[in-house]
Amino acid sequence: MQKLTAVQNEDFNQPKGIQRTRRLPDPTLGALWNSIILDERLKAQLLSQAMLNFTMRGKVDRSVIPLHGVILLVGPPGTGKTSLARGLAHRTAETFPGSGFRLLEVEPHALTSSAMGKTQRAVSELFSQSIAEAAAAGPTIVLLDEVETLAADRSKMSLEANPIDIHRATDAVLVQLDALAERHPNLLFLATSNFPQAVDAAFTSRCDLVVHVPLPDREACGLILKDCLTGLGNTRASMLSFSLP
Repeated sequence: MQKLTAVQNEDFNQPKGIQRTRRLPDPTLGALWNSIILDERLKAQLLSQAMLNFTMRGKVDRSVIPLHGVILLVGPPGTGKTSLARGLAHRTAETFPGSGFRLLEVEPHALTSSAMGKTQRAVSELFSQSIAEAAAAGPTIVLLDEVETLAADRSKMSLEANPIDIHRATDAVLVQLDALAERHPNLLFLATSNFPQAVDAAFTSRCDLVVHVPLPDREACGLILKDCLTGLGNTRASMLSFSLP
């Protein structure tokens, strides 16, 4: 109960564009990581890249390898990309005990506006103020769900059909990613997209790792079904063992 209250208090009066803030590690996110049936080599690759970000990125000159601290998960809807990203945040923090990690979850739709210039301004403030301040305070992981909302492919937009703010918002994201990468090596972005073809190529080029999360195969579907039935069975057993005073 105390832990739940702490999370609720952190979510109260969040800056614009931040949906939720969590202290890490968080065992509930660890359960998400374990629940995603995925090739263990992919999970190991994701965790290794996240660990590399917090151990080596700040030591590698950007003129040698321009690492940006961005991992992009792409794939069809329903493959568990968001849960996998949250679980990865937990596993990363768990690898560095006592480091005071935090997870910021961005709500991209809260940043869009029909008013000229407001979307670009909101995006810039989110990255340059809210995210930068969190990174200055300690190791920070940022979840950018549906990243195509913030970094839409400008080459596929018509200036006549799309508000100029959409173009400028993508520009703002790219500029801020470069600035944050240079100043905050203890910052990692975990981005997800159901439509990678809608993500601007300049954003994808800044990703240190792009991983395709596939739909579960026959074997994975069987394991998922088995886990669901086992969980339901445990729930039923708990209900049957419960007795009123």
